[in-house]
Amino acid sequence: MNDFKLRLSHISKSYGTNQVLKDVSLEINPGEFIVVTGPSGSGKSTFLNVIGLTDDFEGSYFINERKIKRSHYPKIRNKHIGFVFQLYYLLPGMNVKDNILTPLIYASRKDFKNNHKERFKNLVQRLGIEHLLDKKSDVLSGGEKQRVCIARALMMEPDILLADEPTGALDENNSDEVIDIFRNYVNDGHSIIMVTHNKAHKCVATKTFVLENGGLNDA
Repeated sequence: MNDFKLRLSHISKSYGTNQVLKDVSLEINPGEFIVVTGPSGSGKSTFLNVIGLTDDFEGSYFINERKIKRSHYPKIRNKHIGFVFQLYYLLPGMNVKDNILTPLIYASRKDFKNNHKERFKNLVQRLGIEHLLDKKSDVLSGGEKQRVCIARALMMEPDILLADEPTGALDENNSDEVIDIFRNYVNDGHSIIMVTHNKAHKCVATKTFVLENGGLNDA
């Protein structure tokens, strides 16, 4: 199990006069599967963007009790954080295989670059996308795009995976398979924060929260 620990302290986020997050604090330890629910428009995606250091915020952000400076954000994202986006953000000019392998371009760890083939093989098999590898991403269905997005996010084995409605475009069987993959990933010592409207997924969580009126509360 890794020793990567993340802590948010008194985080607030506003868009103009609209305060989306109000004095939110959260500790994320290795091996935790955190599920966040809440009504539409409550700021769940914004909350993930703050954790993923892709959005500005007020408050403090710590990794292993070291306060992270803004200048370190790109390095932290590249080395420690994986994203499963609700809108996929796949590269339309690339085929599925190249989309999944894109994170390797930015990888600094040689062991990941040199030993990625087995990890790639396992991911595409588990997600059932072997037959899609030569297809361009813009011709895929929503469910296929989501599975490719998940494979891409897991290629670098990030310490923390941020998943925004990762099963929203999937049927029940594929949804169950993805949740099983996530559960195994957590069991290996990584952490996942998943935003979802599917309350059934709360049963796999080690912690559950509701984001509402800017506050993060125990579910």
